[in-house]
Amino acid sequence: MRKIAARAYAEQEGVTMPALEEPFRKDLVLTIKREVALRLFADGKISSGYGAQMLRERKIPLFAYGEGELDRELATLDRLTEDDKLHT
Repeated sequence: MRKIAARAYAEQEGVTMPALEEPFRKDLVLTIKREVALRLFADGKISSGYGAQMLRERKIPLFAYGEGELDRELATLDRLTEDDKLHT
């Protein structure tokens, strides 16, 4: 009810409320969930495995690769595993 009243008041006054609009709201919720898991881990309240599990269950990526970044990581992994094969 408060959300409806706030939106009605904002519309009446000609004020936009981007905080209530998607995708900002969705991004904010995901950020808060991620930060809570990280804070619990940093404070020693949960293990890193449990924190990763919490993020995975909520479909929040543990890593956010930029364009081409994953390809560079995989190329590095291939190079390192190839180097390891040469030295064994």
